[in-house]
Amino acid sequence: MTTIDWFYDNLGRLTREVYDSDTDSRDYTADYLLDLVGNRREKNVDTDSTPAVLASYRSGTAMASGDVDEATVYTYDDNDRLLTETKDVDVAADDRHTVYAYGASDDITQQTRKTVTVHFPNHPKNSYFLAR
Repeated sequence: MTTIDWFYDNLGRLTREVYDSDTDSRDYTADYLLDLVGNRREKNVDTDSTPAVLASYRSGTAMASGDVDEATVYTYDDNDRLLTETKDVDVAADDRHTVYAYGASDDITQQTRKTVTVHFPNHPKNSYFLAR
């Protein structure tokens, strides 16, 4: 059985999600940091969540920076429209940077560029492949 617990601030905005599945490898906790108008500025995910860790997150324990396995940072323009989304995976499996643009009517959104970095730690030069 899968259980998802959502936690909200006093303004009703999602600040934490604890996902506890019947398969431990899918368990995670995500913390959301918001700006004053409610835009999501960061999403920090701990994917190494044991039952004890999940229970501590449910009780309000703060996620330590050393526990963050995936960090996503969002930037916005002056009209609170999403401009960039940058995801950094701790294990360096796939890091992503996505850029968004808006049309003159403000209702058309397009993804203008996406960069994916794949690291090959066993490569003799420890190099990486960059795809756009």
